[in-house]
Amino acid sequence: MVWHLEEPADPFGVGVYLASRLASRHVKVVLSGDGGDELFGGYNRYYGNRIADLNRMVPRALRETLLRRIMESIPESFSYKSTAQKLRWIQAMARFEDGERYAESMSFLRFTEGAKAQLFTESAKSRLNGIRSTEKILTHFEADNLEDLVDRMLYTDLMTRIPDHILPIVDRMSMAHSVEVRAPFLEHKVVEFGMRIPGRLKVRRGSLKHVLRKVAERHLGPEIVQRPKVGFGFPLAYWMRGELRPLMEGVIAESRLAEAGIFNRPYMSKLLSEHVSGEVDHNYRLWLLLNLEVWQRLFIDGFERDELLGWLWDKRGGSRVGAGATLG
Repeated sequence: MVWHLEEPADPFGVGVYLASRLASRHVKVVLSGDGGDELFGGYNRYYGNRIADLNRMVPRALRETLLRRIMESIPESFSYKSTAQKLRWIQAMARFEDGERYAESMSFLRFTEGAKAQLFTESAKSRLNGIRSTEKILTHFEADNLEDLVDRMLYTDLMTRIPDHILPIVDRMSMAHSVEVRAPFLEHKVVEFGMRIPGRLKVRRGSLKHVLRKVAERHLGPEIVQRPKVGFGFPLAYWMRGELRPLMEGVIAESRLAEAGIFNRPYMSKLLSEHVSGEVDHNYRLWLLLNLEVWQRLFIDGFERDELLGWLWDKRGGSRVGAGATLG
């Protein structure tokens, strides 16, 4: 995946890569729903920000003591959108407002500004000279032509998440299997029409993609229209605690990014330790660290693909027999 993408990818890329491989056995062109969530309000954070506002009304002293202890006492199940993860999200978001909160919400499962402050060494941070990725989010969230909160979030996603994350992954993971992907929702007239629809019709009393669902009811059955949202993922959280644990331990112990003085190795080890112990679900962060290491060795250090694959299998403690076929 990293070879075809030429950059690190979060777990979303795995689903696209495997679905494209399956599709390639039957067709050459497929349609995707990319843009539907960002145009019509399909992510939990679109109404979660309003819940965070309610939580923020609780006095900070109480919120950061009793409420925090109660929320952190909920055990992590490592399932998709677990209760523990949702509660930690609400607690964390109540510490921020407006654009800063939205930037934090977009990076919550990955690396927030606070997490990056711990991941990067002091030397690396000094070279960054105070640059924050949050600034790119604020540029769009605080645009003068927007007033409604939902519209601000949707516009920010359309200007950042879609072109910088979704589309590159979908294009390169599908082209790895010679499959062409078309995204009808992102046809420019559909985007222009969608952005003219008021935000209150998209996210309504906790109902995501409300107006899109109402239209879909004319053509699709309730088993599809009312189906809960399911992430395009796989049980990475469990694997990181089990069969992939030796791999992550080896990757962290021999990290080139840590050796180069960019990443703080003790913090990387802390993430893995907390994940394995069941304290916090860090599967996205650990996956990104793995992807970054693979990318570093492939495109910066000049590893051959088979050489890199051998190193990964050695860290996992497995055999290389038949491994070449998995490289794609």
